[in-house]
Amino acid sequence: MAAVLKLLGRSTSNNVQKVLWLLDEIGRPYERHDYGGAHGGTTDETYLRLNPNSTVPTLVDGDFVVWESNTILRYVAESSGAESFYPRDLKSRTICNQWLDWQNSALGPAMSPLYKAIVRTEPAKRDPALIDQLHARASRLFAIMDGALDRSAFLAGPSLSLADIAAGSVVYRWYTLGLNDPKTQALEAWLRALETRPAFRQHVMIELV
Repeated sequence: MAAVLKLLGRSTSNNVQKVLWLLDEIGRPYERHDYGGAHGGTTDETYLRLNPNSTVPTLVDGDFVVWESNTILRYVAESSGAESFYPRDLKSRTICNQWLDWQNSALGPAMSPLYKAIVRTEPAKRDPALIDQLHARASRLFAIMDGALDRSAFLAGPSLSLADIAAGSVVYRWYTLGLNDPKTQALEAWLRALETRPAFRQHVMIELV
């Protein structure tokens, strides 16, 4: 009997949220344990043996351990036979990987400091000039997504894939904070489609902290 997956990470982390969304989307059993943020634990020796980066999430599958959220997405999809989310066709998979890597290297690093500058900074300590600078940087990236979604229902093709799951929570935060450009209509339509999915609603559409 296969071991139940253990996901280590707080539910308010967008990198944890994307994995939770996929797990429930495909019906894969798992246990989640709070680590990171106010819960701490990521600098404990036992955790660092699993994930030397002291970050969340970490996935434990029996005696196999994986860190880096988008790598976890790939592992969960592959090990669960969820081919519709991570297609085997080389070109389709490459496009999916392209967006996964872009989310990790461009979109996430642009949105994270902006989110912290607004949500996790007291109003009196916010730096308007920094926020404007970070907003402009992120806006250019969301415009790239909008252009792609104007040509396709989802980022990597006609159906939901890991590419959309990786970016979904980031876009939700962007819109919830009211930072979006009204002209990015394709991006907004895509987000509204995601919001109809129960797993997205459960794990992503929660209070921003």
